[in-house]
Amino acid sequence: MLVENSRSWIDQWKHQGWQEGRQEGRQEGRQEGRQEGIAQILNKLLQGRFGVLPQWAQQRLQQADADTLTLWATRVLTASTLEQVLAD
Repeated sequence: MLVENSRSWIDQWKHQGWQEGRQEGRQEGRQEGRQEGIAQILNKLLQGRFGVLPQWAQQRLQQADADTLTLWATRVLTASTLEQVLAD
């Protein structure tokens, strides 16, 4: 009886851990997808405004987090140069 209960608890913990891991994976996937989407849109906006982007600008877009990308996207409206948009 004790062995059966122990196995049942272990199975429940494993299942709960699996569900939590799956949930975390989904959240990370959504965040990455959002970040990639923002980067793609910003890339198009920048190219439309400033032409073909130099390598350094493309690298900055690839390495930036979602908050930074969003900040840069708002700067596209007022900045007069690519450097001003992608400034720290």
